[in-house]
Amino acid sequence: LVEVFRFWEANGTGYMAMRYYRGVTLRETLRSSRQQITEQWLCETLDPILLALKELHNERCFHRDIAPDNILVLPNGKSVLMDFGAARRIISGMTQALTTVLKPGYAPIEQYYDDGSMPQGAWTDIYAIGGLLYHVMTGKVPVQAISRMMSDPLKPVSEIAVGEFSERLSSVVMKCMAVLPENRYQSIEELRSALGWVTTPVVSTVIHKPITKPVPENDFQATMLM
Repeated sequence: LVEVFRFWEANGTGYMAMRYYRGVTLRETLRSSRQQITEQWLCETLDPILLALKELHNERCFHRDIAPDNILVLPNGKSVLMDFGAARRIISGMTQALTTVLKPGYAPIEQYYDDGSMPQGAWTDIYAIGGLLYHVMTGKVPVQAISRMMSDPLKPVSEIAVGEFSERLSSVVMKCMAVLPENRYQSIEELRSALGWVTTPVVSTVIHKPITKPVPENDFQATMLM
């Protein structure tokens, strides 16, 4: 998560002092270095973002504006989730209207309703994660959710990026982007379990796979930490 040092009120408004990050957005990475985007790279870059969202969701706070231009990739490869202007804390058991915040292609159907008739929650951010992955994997911004209600024109990832990513990852992305909230993953834990991504404390984020053959010496450390 982006680090905020302090916040204060003055001159009739509010201010925040935040850490300055040098890096490029995920959107810029897509434009300039698309060839580096592999399944392993996605895992290493985006799993820390999922863990950050998990912490937010544990506090009943939801980002609601996840997109490639709100994720910063630093020179050391680490990623930071930015721009919490649309984030809202949702009090359990209360029906409340939420500010309409839309980023076409990444916003789920419930964000088109501002009257509280469609609850927002972890599944809202999960749709956006699916939209982000879809864009990164296919090079195409997803069809808007509102256009998918009657007849869904969204093509599966596996049909566009043939052979580039595993069937597992492609299927997970499409479930994240289910039009109806109840058909998506309902928590970050459930999503990470489906992805099979594991974060190690020392090396990096790795995709956990069963070992079926001897491990080369230079791969031993990463395997040992899984």
